[in-house]
Amino acid sequence: DIDDENGTVVAVNCVNYGTLSPTLGNSGGVFGRLYVKSTVDGVAATIENCANYADVTSASIDRNRLAGIVGYIRSESGIIVITGCRNEGAITGLGGLNGEAEGSNRPYVGGMVGRIELTAATSALQLTNCVNTGAISSTYIGGGVAGLLTRGAAAIENPTVVENCLNTAVVDGDSYAAGIVGCSDCGAPEVAEGVDATPLLPKIVNNLNTGKVELGACSGGVISQAKNVYVANCVTLENNVCKVAATSVGTPVVENNYFLKGNLLDLNPIGTNTEMEFEKITDATVYTTLDFENVWAMGEVCPVLKNLASETVTVSAPFDVNSVINNVVKDVVEATETVSEVVTTNAPATEGGSPVGIIIAVIAVVVVVAAVVIVIVKKKK
Repeated sequence: DIDDENGTVVAVNCVNYGTLSPTLGNSGGVFGRLYVKSTVDGVAATIENCANYADVTSASIDRNRLAGIVGYIRSESGIIVITGCRNEGAITGLGGLNGEAEGSNRPYVGGMVGRIELTAATSALQLTNCVNTGAISSTYIGGGVAGLLTRGAAAIENPTVVENCLNTAVVDGDSYAAGIVGCSDCGAPEVAEGVDATPLLPKIVNNLNTGKVELGACSGGVISQAKNVYVANCVTLENNVCKVAATSVGTPVVENNYFLKGNLLDLNPIGTNTEMEFEKITDATVYTTLDFENVWAMGEVCPVLKNLASETVTVSAPFDVNSVINNVVKDVVEATETVSEVVTTNAPATEGGSPVGIIIAVIAVVVVVAAVVIVIVKKKK
């Protein structure tokens, strides 16, 4: 727990291997809480090349913010820099011992940071070049890199960015879940009337997600709720939700991102982004806005970030619910035909048709419906 008022915090090459199971408060592999009220002009805290290799699990009903690196960040002035960090541990936030956690005490879970609060004019977070490979699970908000990002309307003197980060792990959040940032709740930048506020929005740019995002109330490949943020040049190749963002609030800009075509829910994507065929994900010409000279490179299975090119990345074909249903129906029909042949051969005919045949037909319909329901329910869990 760091409460910094008069200087700068620096954590470099810190590593955690010990399992964490707190029953109260914030928890992280490097810091539980980082609270900055520094008078330093510029960078107030730096966390660089740190790693967590252990599981972090909390069922606290009080300040349940947890992550591989920092559970909770609050900046009342100054820039917090997190760069070159990684998490490989499973991070799990439960809804309180008896489910009574409410409001800000509910689980905020992220690979690098659980909950971020930037409150003052100079407050900012610069989260770059980080990797998450540990499963993220939350009964409220879960994000592969960060759980919840909040920024006050006045916090525009220094840029806030989540950039050049990679998530390859499964992310599950009952209310909000996404591959990079679980949810944003940022204020609209305070600018004069007629001034374009887009350059001042917190930026979520040049990130890659290949981890599966479980279906929840609000789920997205890059971000779930995009409130007053700028999301661009991100690639999400997870095979379930597929869309870049689930919903928009305020005046966000979500553009020039890339996601897989074909998913369980046929929802309209938020923003102007590119939907790709699975067979085209290694075709560099599809990614017309990505910087392949400085930021991106084409890997064996998909685009990769040059600074993280050594990381192992796998991509699965998107889930096709129609194909599954068709196969189930086909199998049931074939089985029904086989049973009907046996009944016709061995059972005596009855006046007005065979009651057995009618029963079989009814059973077949019930089986088909049940199979479809089971498939969809399993995908939503």
